[in-house]
Amino acid sequence: MKLSPNSFTLKDFSNLDDSEHSKFLIDSMHAHYTAPSMIQIKEEALNILNLKEGESVCEIGCGLGYDAAKMAAIVGKTGNVTAIDKSQKILFEAQKINNLPNLKFYQYDAAKLPFANNTFDVCRADRLLVSQKNVSTVLSEMVRILKPGGRLCITDLDFGSMILAPYISTVDKIIKYWQNLVENPYVGRQLPALFKDLNLSINQPISNAFHVSSYKMLQKIVPFDIMLNNMVNIKLVSKQQKADSIEAFEKTDREGTFFWSINLVTMMGYTN
Repeated sequence: MKLSPNSFTLKDFSNLDDSEHSKFLIDSMHAHYTAPSMIQIKEEALNILNLKEGESVCEIGCGLGYDAAKMAAIVGKTGNVTAIDKSQKILFEAQKINNLPNLKFYQYDAAKLPFANNTFDVCRADRLLVSQKNVSTVLSEMVRILKPGGRLCITDLDFGSMILAPYISTVDKIIKYWQNLVENPYVGRQLPALFKDLNLSINQPISNAFHVSSYKMLQKIVPFDIMLNNMVNIKLVSKQQKADSIEAFEKTDREGTFFWSINLVTMMGYTN
């Protein structure tokens, strides 16, 4: 898929239906689920939740529904999972993949949930807040729909933790530019304070690295060459620096020494 070099941004995740890059973004979501380090992060978050049969769960920003399906299997026939996403295109894909009877998908805005107070035992979101303009509003809505003693589990990115190797002259500029492609690049480290502001009883945050050791794999997650084109267009790097960067990344990919990582922070809180 050829992407426009002037308009691509990871902020498109929050408005995917109107993005000309929706197909790439959905394919990127599929690619995330195949990465071993991401699988491990997700499994740890589900373990922390300690779901039980019969519980009601709401996942906000459910994406393709892989996690929602796992939770539906755990809570069983007497439980249920309500999976929410803003994107009709994403939900169409999710419904093709998942057809469990206790899993239902709905198109709603995370900042305006239609549920009554004290509805769910558990509320969860994975990499949602990084793309939200009104983080406090979204979190308040999630707390509102939880029952007393309900569990809120958030996993999100911290772009200040990003590592890219080989460390060449353009790396710092690339990382800084990447941080500007999202609404809230440092929301991962802000989770403890955000939870405290909501008067939640909290556990210690857990931080794990999502990493890939292949430049080709990274390009499935984000169109790296397109990002470099954008950087050339706005004169952050020269055309020669772009060419040298791609050559260095491809060379280390062939040699097996390419590496990229970013930390995800998982935070667990309980309503009073």
